Amino acid sequence: MKKSKKIFIFTLVLLGVSSFLLWAYPLSAESAPKSGGTFKLIRYTGAGRSIGWGPSIARTDRTDAECALESFLRLYLDLRMEPMLATSWKIAQDRSSVTFNLRKGVKFHDGTDWNAEAAKFNLEACKEAKIPGSNRWTAIKVIDNYSIQVDLNEWQNTVLEDIGTVLMVSPTAYKTMGKDKMNWHPVGTGPFKFVSVDRDVSTIYERFEDYWQKGKPYVDRVELLVITDPVTQAAAMEAGEGDALYSPNLKVGADLKAKGFESIYRHDGSFNLMPDSANPDSPYADKRVREALEYALDRPAIMKALGQGFWQPAYQFPCDYNKGYISDFKGREYNPAKAKSLLKEAGYANGFKTTIMIFPGTSREIMAAVQGYYAQVGIQAELEFPDMGKYGQARRGGWKNGLMAAPWSIYANLGRTLTTYAATSSGDYVNMKRPAGIDKLVDEIIGTIEIDQSKIEQAVRLWSEEATAIPLWYIGAPRSLRPGVVHDTGFLDFASNYDWAPESVWLSK
Repeated sequence: MKKSKKIFIFTLVLLGVSSFLLWAYPLSAESAPKSGGTFKLIRYTGAGRSIGWGPSIARTDRTDAECALESFLRLYLDLRMEPMLATSWKIAQDRSSVTFNLRKGVKFHDGTDWNAEAAKFNLEACKEAKIPGSNRWTAIKVIDNYSIQVDLNEWQNTVLEDIGTVLMVSPTAYKTMGKDKMNWHPVGTGPFKFVSVDRDVSTIYERFEDYWQKGKPYVDRVELLVITDPVTQAAAMEAGEGDALYSPNLKVGADLKAKGFESIYRHDGSFNLMPDSANPDSPYADKRVREALEYALDRPAIMKALGQGFWQPAYQFPCDYNKGYISDFKGREYNPAKAKSLLKEAGYANGFKTTIMIFPGTSREIMAAVQGYYAQVGIQAELEFPDMGKYGQARRGGWKNGLMAAPWSIYANLGRTLTTYAATSSGDYVNMKRPAGIDKLVDEIIGTIEIDQSKIEQAVRLWSEEATAIPLWYIGAPRSLRPGVVHDTGFLDFASNYDWAPESVWLSK
């Protein structure tokens, strides 16, 4: 009895303390999502190719299209996969196919059922359009009303992403409207229905009442507003005319952050110099010269002056969230004396003249800083700022006696990055000599189901040992949000920096 009495008294005390804490520190109403309101997202440009026809939607257009369109799954930055229009998937034991089980009870905005026939229609359209990765799909088969199988001629561990992130549209709407109209009139299963688009002004969506995620979306309306001028963007945010600013330039992002706006940021790429090392008469055919390019640059100083607190020095091309990033990797840090010594050993004691062909849109100020550091060790670099056509021609057709400077997209699955840039078959930066053995490593990396971090580290070390390309800094663009107002956007949570979670966004004011 005494023991029971003590337990009873102890329980009363706990209840009393809990009641006091709830009275003194009540749960914030903002800890739970609120419904209602209009979410206004400011962007620096409107949609480019399409927001409504899956095969035509560019990566940069997904932010707009995802208000209305959804895919089998979502791929997070840590490579975790979230079921969306598919509830599960299975890879055949011999890796010859993938089967997706589809979500039941889902409808497109026009009332068309989401089912295996709708999925097949979309995937076959993507295959016909030859979207990346679809060359591996040999057949698309309906198993039953809610199961679909994709047969493969080759397994790569990017297959699930290639198939699973295709944005699905209503087959009925396509047959009614045709491709041209559908490009700018999305009809999907997503949280919002399309209202209107003026590509240089805005895209407007309204809540889809029959959305399959019950209780969502939280906001009634999404407005994607186009403001191209950075100063005007900042002024609009400060005036409360926008709830979030998507990819402001670094200075605007830094200024808004200093004024108390919430800033979301992650690196989404690395900026690199690619030498014409495959040309035997080029100075860069000598590894010592390529090493000197790294030692000559004070990357931390350049980033401190011009990175606005966002960009950071890079000594390897993977980002810190990639499986394969080597945390204790030092690389070739700033050492101008070492750079001069290597140039002398290579027969360039007095330096040499070169050119740097720079990706359109790159900061001239940053590249002038690079030019200045190279001049200090005797490398006289002329900066070239071509248009995209001329740059692309050199990138895929070849260039001589110079460097190309460009951002690389660093995908969450680093195997995709390696196939895009490192493999000799990539077709990118064709005059950059790849190290012996890199193709075998890339094949081994992309041929697994689970990511083999040790293999990727081998590739990173081999790439760096040969100074194949010169990593300069990690790049990315912040997202600026009204503080304490905007919640759960999903910005920069996913493998693609253009993906987000419009159904989960809510506003506390």
